[in-house]
Amino acid sequence: MYGFIPRTFAGRRVASLMPGAQRGDEDPLDICVISSHAINKSEVLLSARVVGGIPMLDAETADDKIIGVLVGDATWNGAAELEHLPPAVVDQLVHYFSTYKRMGRPENTVQVCTPYGKRHARAVILASIDDYEEAFGT
Repeated sequence: MYGFIPRTFAGRRVASLMPGAQRGDEDPLDICVISSHAINKSEVLLSARVVGGIPMLDAETADDKIIGVLVGDATWNGAAELEHLPPAVVDQLVHYFSTYKRMGRPENTVQVCTPYGKRHARAVILASIDDYEEAFGT
């Protein structure tokens, strides 16, 4: 499932955590939640455990993709770090985020770098919460 983390904003603090970023994308922080369950509804809130993330630079704009697992999912319940996911799953996510914005663009402006673990993902999330509070108040 692909969505965003409420009350987050990719601003200057998020950008400062990504080499080459001039700014954040000024959107809520994206999250991809791994689940063995089909989630066929939109506009749902769910609980996810963050295991890592994928740094994406889009035309000098930080656009991190946080990776989590659905809390309580029997298949993924043991995953606490990105390295606990099968490499093929992480490779598929990296490939997807490397290519999904190419449609309709004359040149590729997206650069996806090496995925990071839970510790850096936490720093990105905390920075995005601070960016949100600065932009919109508490």
